[in-house]
Amino acid sequence: MRLSLVVMLALAAGGCDAKQRMLDAVVRQSGQLPCFSVPTESLRDKDELTVAGIQVSELDEREQVRGTTWTGDFTLSEPPTLLSPETCIPYGTLESGRTVGPLIPIEPGRHYTVFINAHVRRGEEWQNRSYSGYFCVAKDAMQRHLVREVQWDKALGRRRWDGCGQVSLP
Repeated sequence: MRLSLVVMLALAAGGCDAKQRMLDAVVRQSGQLPCFSVPTESLRDKDELTVAGIQVSELDEREQVRGTTWTGDFTLSEPPTLLSPETCIPYGTLESGRTVGPLIPIEPGRHYTVFINAHVRRGEEWQNRSYSGYFCVAKDAMQRHLVREVQWDKALGRRRWDGCGQVSLP
């Protein structure tokens, strides 16, 4: 089985910290694109989160990865790509870093996941951070794209894809 670049970066960045866990990514709208960020509560006041990589994948109806739609590699970006709750990285756009592989357009009616690998410096120590989130794109009455973040519903025991429409197969 092939490991994606972002997963390999996660494994290589700082070893395995027993306290590390997957955190929720924030998905919001920027123009007609999804834009990826981190929640306020995941950082302390003076933390600077440096992004190593980001990967967006399309999901099938069972929430299994159908394929990668975009991978951004920020490991060699100068200056480093910083991310805060006030900023976000729009889908497929890089101010620094490089796109690895194809950039496949996001399509309404399909389900997606995002994975962000980053690290934060605390004094002389680096801590790896991994964030993931789920989203879809719907269309409004004017046919504009509406990005919808999809949350886990504890009562239902599943994600709330209701506002996304049915999964459309390629």
